[in-house]
Amino acid sequence: MVVTAQYDTGEPMSYAKVNISAPGAKLTFQSGRTDRNGRFCFFPDGPGDWKVVVDDEMGHRLEVAVPVDETMALQANQQSGESVGSSCSRYQRALMGISIIFGIFGIFFWWKGRAILRKIKE
Repeated sequence: MVVTAQYDTGEPMSYAKVNISAPGAKLTFQSGRTDRNGRFCFFPDGPGDWKVVVDDEMGHRLEVAVPVDETMALQANQQSGESVGSSCSRYQRALMGISIIFGIFGIFFWWKGRAILRKIKE
């Protein structure tokens, strides 16, 4: 089986850390890193829901349950995983951060302006 990990922008998660856990197992079945295209291959040795965790160690994490049937074939209804964490894109997060900074400075200068007006009135 091949797992391909990508960011929201479509850029591959190159050389990200991967851990594969077998169904019902406490120990990691396989671990390694993705290639430069964000791909990782593994061969499951039993049926069930296999847990694949891809972590780029910079705050992005992808966790997917891969169902495997008796013949070790990937079930057709599982094609993509869900990202754990933020659902905002990189640009949305940057815009949100800039907005917060402007908001804080706006409150600060409004407060200072009130103090100056109060002194002028006295």
